Amino acid sequence: MWLSMCHRTVQVFLILVGLSLTAVKNDQTVLADRLVRLQRPSESAEKQKPLAKLASFEGSWIAQGKGFSSTLTYEWALPGVLLRGRNELHNEAGGLVGQYEGLYAWDPARSRIVFLTAGRDGELHQGEAEWRHEQLWHKAVVSGGKITGYRSLLEAVGTELHYRASYGDSATDKKVLDSTPLVYRRLKP
Repeated sequence: MWLSMCHRTVQVFLILVGLSLTAVKNDQTVLADRLVRLQRPSESAEKQKPLAKLASFEGSWIAQGKGFSSTLTYEWALPGVLLRGRNELHNEAGGLVGQYEGLYAWDPARSRIVFLTAGRDGELHQGEAEWRHEQLWHKAVVSGGKITGYRSLLEAVGTELHYRASYGDSATDKKVLDSTPLVYRRLKP
């Protein structure tokens, strides 16, 4: 009897050890699966960086307009998440006549790109941007400046950036498309 009881105890013990080992093996499998998922870029990670499509704007660019030049620089403050833009305008004599600093970010509540730009003279541009047809479309309200708002678009065309705009309250997408582009060429690093 005593031998039978020992035999039964050993069987129970082995069953418990087997269950414990199975649980450990299952835990290891779950942890391994989680680790693989963390290492693999996920669709949600891509959704968390909606500005990544603006990467073609990164760098410094220069354009010549009528009586002025514009140096435009885009750089990532947070890659794919926060894009910094800077624009310096110079007259023909090389004097600084305008300077702007701004940021693009994703607003998850509105599912939109938003931007905020400040001018050295205190004007403030606030607005939304939308990526459509491989172009970044802007709609802005300006306070403290000579204009009250504008619509514009920025697009990479080959090795150039093209900027089109319509200023004032009557700005429309059609007026933007009908405008002559300011053509920027990339500056060498």
